[in-house]
Parts: sequence; C-alpha cells; structure tokens
Amino acid sequence: MTPRERGGGRVSVALRRLDRLIASAVRAARRGQGGAAGGDPYRGLYVGDVEVDRLLASEPGAPRLWVGEVDVAGEAPLPAGDPARRLQRMFRLSDFELDAVVLALAVEIDLKYQRLFAWLQDDASRRRPTVGLVLDLLCRSAADRLERLRAFADDAPLVAGGLVQLVAEEGPAGPRIGRAIRLDETVVRHLLGHQAVDARLAGFCSWQVPALGMERLPLPAVVVGRLERALRDSRRSEARLALLLDGPAGSGQREIAEAAALAVGGPLVVVDLSRAPRGEPAEAALRLLGLEASLRGAVVFVHGGDDPAGDGAATVSLRALELLLASPAHVVFAGGIREATARALAPEVLAIELGEPDFQARRAWWIDRLGAVGAAVGSVRSVDVDALAGRFRLNLDAIAEAAGAAGAAPSTADRTAILMARARAVSSRHLDVLAHAIEPVRTFDDLVLPGATLAQLRELCDRVVRRTRVLGGWGFSRKLSAGTGTNALFTGPPGTGKTLAAEVIAHALGLKLYRIDLATLVSKYIGDTEKNLSRVFESAERSNAVLLFDEADALFGKRSAVHDAHDRYANIEISYLLQRMEQYEGVAILATNLAQNMDEAFVRRLAFVISFPFPGEELRRPLWARVWPRETPLGADLDPAWLAHRFKLSGGSIKNVALAAAHLVGDDEPAVTLDHVLRAVRREFQKMGKALSDAELGRAPRALGLEAVP
Repeated sequence: MTPRERGGGRVSVALRRLDRLIASAVRAARRGQGGAAGGDPYRGLYVGDVEVDRLLASEPGAPRLWVGEVDVAGEAPLPAGDPARRLQRMFRLSDFELDAVVLALAVEIDLKYQRLFAWLQDDASRRRPTVGLVLDLLCRSAADRLERLRAFADDAPLVAGGLVQLVAEEGPAGPRIGRAIRLDETVVRHLLGHQAVDARLAGFCSWQVPALGMERLPLPAVVVGRLERALRDSRRSEARLALLLDGPAGSGQREIAEAAALAVGGPLVVVDLSRAPRGEPAEAALRLLGLEASLRGAVVFVHGGDDPAGDGAATVSLRALELLLASPAHVVFAGGIREATARALAPEVLAIELGEPDFQARRAWWIDRLGAVGAAVGSVRSVDVDALAGRFRLNLDAIAEAAGAAGAAPSTADRTAILMARARAVSSRHLDVLAHAIEPVRTFDDLVLPGATLAQLRELCDRVVRRTRVLGGWGFSRKLSAGTGTNALFTGPPGTGKTLAAEVIAHALGLKLYRIDLATLVSKYIGDTEKNLSRVFESAERSNAVLLFDEADALFGKRSAVHDAHDRYANIEISYLLQRMEQYEGVAILATNLAQNMDEAFVRRLAFVISFPFPGEELRRPLWARVWPRETPLGADLDPAWLAHRFKLSGGSIKNVALAAAHLVGDDEPAVTLDHVLRAVRREFQKMGKALSDAELGRAPRALGLEAVP
C-alpha cells in the first residue's frame, strides 16, 4: 500500500466520525426549526418572522447544533502514527483543535461537504466551515463556546503555526466567528499522505536523506557529547532541537545537521539564505518552510546568512532564525547570530562553537569520505592519508569535494597523485585573486647550491612533513603559543636561486607556490596595508600554499625610529606582519637581496635563515652544464669549465645568457656555438651596467674533441 493509500484510509476514519456528527447536527437543526428546514426552498436567503422568534428565544452564545457526544464505539481510533495525530503532537493541538482541522479537511476531499456546510450554516454561499460552525458542532454550552473561541486567536497554534487561514468574506472588519477556515495546502498534502514538497521552496531549499551518524562526526569528543545529550533531551521531552553553530564555514555545521536528522528519523533540509527571496516573499517562504519541516519531522540546516551578496544579509539571517524558531521544526543554524540574540528568541537554543578541523579530524574525514566514494581504506596507505591531512588544512566541505576524485584512478599510486592534485586545486581558490600562482615542477636535482644550503632546504621540508608528529604526537603544540608554522628567510644576491628553491620546496611537499607582490599590498593610507596583509594570510590559511614574499626588503626593512606619525604607522605595519607570520601555520618564505636591512627581532622569530651565496667557479661549472635543455643542439666549442672560469655570473644570469644565445642562432646555423654565447654574455653584462671589450671577453680555446655538454 502506498503512503497516499495509507493516508486516505486513515483520513476516512476521521470522516466517518464527521459524517455521524453532521447527521446528528442536521437532525438538531431540523428540530430547532420545527421541521420546516427541509421544505423551504428559499431557506438561507432571507430571515422570516418564525426565524426571528426562534433566535430571540435561544440562549445567547449557546451552540445550535450540539447533541452530545457522537457514538463512535464501533469505529477504530486514529493510530499514533497517523498524520493527523502527528500534527496534533507536533503543534500541541487539543482534541477540539484537531476536530477543527478535520472539518476544514473534509471540503478538500469530497465536495458533498461544501453543500452540507452551506445547509448547516443557513447560507448557500458559505461552503467552507466557519469558526461559528465549528463552535456550534463541537461545543457543549455557551461558556464552552466562548472558551473554545480562543483556539482561533492569532497567537493560537492553529493560526500562529500556519495550519489554517481564517478567510474573512465580509472584509477585515467582519466578526471572527464568521470567517471561513481554510487549511494550508502543505497541511492538506501532509494529512493525505502526499510526498511532494511545495514548489515555492525549490529555489533555496534542498531535501536530502541523511546517512551520516553521530558516531562518524569528525569533531572533538566534548562537542559530540553535547550534541548527543541535546538529542536525548529532545526525544525525552518531545521538544524540538535548536542548535546555533558558530565557526568558520566547513567546520562541521552541515555534518552535525545531517547526523541530527538521522537521529530524529527525518529528512535534512539544506537552506541557502543567500539564494532566498527578500522582503515579504522571504517571510512567507520561511513560514512555509517551518510548517513543511515540522510536518515532515525534518531538520532544517540554515547557512549562507553571512553571504555578502545583497544588502542587509545580517537582517535576513536574524529574521530567518526568528521565523523558523517560531515553528516547532528542528533547526540547526550556522553562524551569523549571537548566542544571546538566539536565546531571546528561543531559550532552548544550544550554542556550540566550532573551530577549524585539526589533523585528527581531517584524517578521520578523509578516511570516511574515501570510503563513501568506494576507495577502500586499505587501498590508500595510511601514510598517504596522513600526508593529505597534514599538508592540506582543508575544511570538511573541501575534503569531501577533493575525495570525490579518488574513484577516478585505477591504482593506488594514481589515486594518491590525483588526490594530491585535487586537494591543491580545491585549496588554492582563495589565493588565486590575491597572488601569482606558480605551478611547481622543479626538483632538488635542479638546484646547484652549496651543500650546507641544500641541507637546510631539506631540513625545512622535513619539518613540514614531521610537523604533525612533533606538535601533536609529541606534545610540542602545548609548549608553543605561536610559531607552529614553518617560516624561512632566503638571503642572497639576485639570481642565486631563491625563487627556484621555493619552487623546489613546494614541489617536494606537493603544495602550490604563490608569489606575493608586496608592492600591491603596501598602501599610503593608514590601516590599508594591514587589511591587505590580513586578506592574504586569511586566504593562505585556507589555501594550504607555500607563500613567497619576493623582494621582501621593501617592507621588512629595519624598523625606524619614530620621528612622526608616518614612522609610527610604518612600524605598526611591520609589527602586524610579524604577528601574522607567527600565527600562520603554513610555509612562508621571505626572499631578500639585502639581509643587512632585516630587523634582528624579526630574524629571531624565523625558523630558518638560509643564505644563497654568489656561486663560485665550482658551482658555476654545473650551472653552465645543466642550463641547456636536452633538445638544444650545442656546438663542440662550448666548454662549461672555461665559461665558469671566465665569467662571474649568477645562476639567473647564466639562464638569461643561455636563452639569449639560443635566440641568436640563425635559421641556417646548426647549433648554439661559443660565438652566440659570448654575444649573449656581452648583452647580460650591459644590463648590469658593465660593457665588456673583446679583450675582456678573451679568446675562446678551440674545444674540438671535448665531450658533448649534457
């Protein structure tokens, strides 16, 4: 039997009782009118003398149609799971109010009730039950009738809950007892067992079947414990659940709502306030949502209230929370509202503060989401999951999105590479508009540096890889109030490999590299520089990237003595930067050509200070040998050793020379020769402000017979 058939069968039980009630009322009406009711074809169209006398003789306010309790001994009562009983329990309706709902439902099922109600109300135009008819049918006395009239007040459950609308056929000034009772369409669908959701909610609401249990929440045990207690209290008292979750987006709000929906046994409604209508249509839609969710026993998860799109977002959030808390629906509200404000609307609101997911939460969620997409945990080595959780500080939403790529790879190795790439792509969205992204492709094999410098660079990478073990497993995080990230200062002349080393580090860690142009951040307006820096670091925290502040001495020079307001605010900017550098938990690299300009207090706070010296002849030799791509044809007269001995150039300048020499090769020439290189060397020295004569270039020895340069 379908839900619709079951709903219709249950409603028929209530309608059979209604038929008995109406039959008794008709007999009472005929007796009261002396049996003339059925024979007068104009009844209801005029008031005659007999009717006037009868009305004057009746007790003021007495119900005209009450004949005592209808005998329903042979009828089955409405079961506890019936939609009408659920409606009664959810909105705390009395039996009288439930009977009023059944009366209003009758005309939605069978048109015969329209004619019967018109006859009972002595008015052919009144085809729906009025408040007066309900009181006449269900009240015992004038006092009872007056008491029951309160059920139709504006603040009573029937009206305030949106279950019924009182339609005034005689204008807004007409008496309340003369108003027709109309059920909301949502209530009608619910009572008839229909499953369709109102189309007016489709634009900003999505209905989902929950699958995540409370035991799988990637949250601290203390938070899960508070949630479980709140759910137990809600079930025990049959009260609604109201949660206010404060924290950054993606820190577990939606997962909590889904687990709550699974616990209460209802669907999850995800509401995006940024897509909701504004003004009166919004209020009507939110009232409708509260009613629909209440009837379905759903948990409403509201987010998007802080969305910058549109004006008055905060006002929309507050009004949305107020309207939803006015209904008996379970509500989980994400951010944007203060706890005191929410408690003023509903004292039972439970506020929970959520932080960014830590390593353990991220690791648990990676495993959970990989399992959800069919990638068995055993097929992804734990060290790979640890690397994903440790290197990418993604929120739970981003992890779920990135994990969706796991099923695209046929093997474990491919799956790991795809997940790393996907995690980088997901995490880099925030910084793309603020910094220049560099896709790292170079490795340690591309670096030509002194052994001590290479060792420090490898130590920096090891520090990032082992960060979780040292800070978490070995407890060092409890000893450090700040400075848990990895910060480094790269110093050395231009072209010595500082930017290349940053790219190598990013590649080794599987992260993206972003070069920050400080010139675009520094502002002449007081306070703007700090705002710009704040935007960079906030985005970097979510992007899990390696930050490279190139030419950092433009801002990181020695803090000056305070002579005027400009000096004071310049020092404030630098101090603010120092503070954010300490708070940043990722990898931040400062590259400068002028190490002597760095403030000693700043240098002490850095984890690494790595020097990139100007290359001597021994280092210039492999630089000349490796600068040429494998596909480049080289003349036999090119001697890397001679070039390294003759010209004192940095690695960056050697790269410029090689590129320029390749462009000097004519169309009829077979390879890059020493002549091309010497012409390019002369141009490189000219850029540095030094013109080389032929004598200074020297005579190149014939290099015939030398081994080909790799």
